[in-house]
Amino acid sequence: MKKIYTIIILFFYVYINAQDAIKFKKSEADSVLPSIISKLFDAKFNEQTKEFIWKPNYAERLQFGVSSDGYLYTKLDKYLKYDNNYLTTIVAFTYVKDENGKHESCHVCSPSLSLITFKLDKEKENVELLYFKKFVSRIGSFGESTNIDILQISEDEYCIKESNEWVSQGSSYTYEHLYYNGENILDIDKYGNNSDNLNFHYETIISVDKNKKIITLTKKEVDRNKKTNLKTTIDTIEKYRFDDNIKKFVKICK
Repeated sequence: MKKIYTIIILFFYVYINAQDAIKFKKSEADSVLPSIISKLFDAKFNEQTKEFIWKPNYAERLQFGVSSDGYLYTKLDKYLKYDNNYLTTIVAFTYVKDENGKHESCHVCSPSLSLITFKLDKEKENVELLYFKKFVSRIGSFGESTNIDILQISEDEYCIKESNEWVSQGSSYTYEHLYYNGENILDIDKYGNNSDNLNFHYETIISVDKNKKIITLTKKEVDRNKKTNLKTTIDTIEKYRFDDNIKKFVKICK
């Protein structure tokens, strides 16, 4: 029994110290952040290229892929500040390099998204790591990332919105994916168009009721009568409520 208590105490000691290790002064952010990101990714930071270089394990290879040299390369893409600047999400993308050490670029070459969120205390002096999601999803094409932004879903809750455009054989599509604490909570079919087919066109309008935590998706689809050449717009409405228990949007049945 004494041995069990010792293990429990040791666990909490390590946990508390791990938490303390990811708190730092706001004034130290520029100098401390690279070392924290290196720790999170178990990576070495290349000051010249601004890349975090790390070796994935087998499971990570399945998620991220792997370069010819056995390593992966991560770069910080942007800083998203919100909630009156008390929250900051760092958007990072990980990519694969070919045998020549160049960033892979092909139609299906998609970088991997990582999200790191820090919280500033009320005195705006200390910064704490709120969550870190190393692998969120693989997004984009031709080795290029997609647009990442913030969407407020309630008075005090926010999610990350990722917009991904896909173009193929005259057709273009836009999909939006919402993430909460790095987990996918809703997928939205935002836009579709085919320049070779005038009958095919739709766009989804997104509205948020922050008080009720409800997202309404109004899909406006254009239909053209081939005989009369007249166009009509068909509206399809779907509603989703954010479930506080599972932290996802759940479709509201009519």
